[in-house]
Amino acid sequence: MPSLAYADLYILNQSPSQLPSALVLFSTTRVLQTFRQELTLQLPLFSAMPGRSIALFHLTHAVFRIALNETRDFMQDVEQQIFDMSLQSRVHPSRERVQYLIYLCACREYAADHMTRNKELLDEVQQKFKSIMPIHDTSQEARLLEELVGKVQTDMEYIKNELAKIEMSIEGLRKE
Repeated sequence: MPSLAYADLYILNQSPSQLPSALVLFSTTRVLQTFRQELTLQLPLFSAMPGRSIALFHLTHAVFRIALNETRDFMQDVEQQIFDMSLQSRVHPSRERVQYLIYLCACREYAADHMTRNKELLDEVQQKFKSIMPIHDTSQEARLLEELVGKVQTDMEYIKNELAKIEMSIEGLRKE
């Protein structure tokens, strides 16, 4: 049964005069361990950039990478189950399978809703960092931040499209 693991990110101290702080809550210890690994993997990218705002972006970027990876894993589990059920339902259709498809559809909607919220949160974080950095900042840090945000946005759009395809697969299987 596919499950969604998550990390909740709360941005604190949002007054314009202060740099924001963050609180991250994890649904499981596995997600916490993944978060630690993600931070370690990103360390070479961010080690040359001092400052609290860069540290906060590092933390935020790690949370978004986890969200993307967990959603990707969830999608792969759902796709595998849809494939298995398509083979089984032709041989042995049952009410339980239909109910399970409804459950999968609800899980997919949950994932899609949260991916939309993640995109909104990423946009908020990006705006916050743009307000912290000088307007014409062409430094390595500014370029790296823009590049990383762009990659995460591209990944989020891809996952959102894939979740829509999964919805069509579930609907197709429900009609069989």
